Amino acid sequence: MLGISIKPLREAFRHLFLENSFDAFYISEVRLLNEFSAVIDGKKTENAAEGYVRWERLRPLLYPFIKGEKAPERIHLVFLLPEEKTAELLSRASLPYDIESPPQLFINLRYQPGSLLLTTGVSDKDFRTGGDLYRLWDKSVLQFINRLGLSEETS
Repeated sequence: MLGISIKPLREAFRHLFLENSFDAFYISEVRLLNEFSAVIDGKKTENAAEGYVRWERLRPLLYPFIKGEKAPERIHLVFLLPEEKTAELLSRASLPYDIESPPQLFINLRYQPGSLLLTTGVSDKDFRTGGDLYRLWDKSVLQFINRLGLSEETS
């Protein structure tokens, strides 16, 4: 698992809420704390074609809640790489996976005033030795962050 302190904050929030930088991801969960608290479960209803809502659908709805004179006290976003992109990533790296149940690859973003922490996560029903999947996902996320021009402090 990777832990990164993202900087600068203004640039990171521009990518998150004003641009389409994260739009390819599903959103698993959103937690906001400002003058009120809000929790959004990104899972769609049973009759939906896909399992989760894309960030591009929620982003314009959430932006009004975080903008303003007073910064939010906390924001927690859990992004999920879509299955087809996960399969693509694993295939390119020649890593085996169960087509019926590929691993889930997450990006967690936690904001508190003055800091934005990004962590990665993997949920896989198969036991894997060697950590290749974890290293692959961490490396992919680092490349993504670098493409956005965000600096990081890795822990």
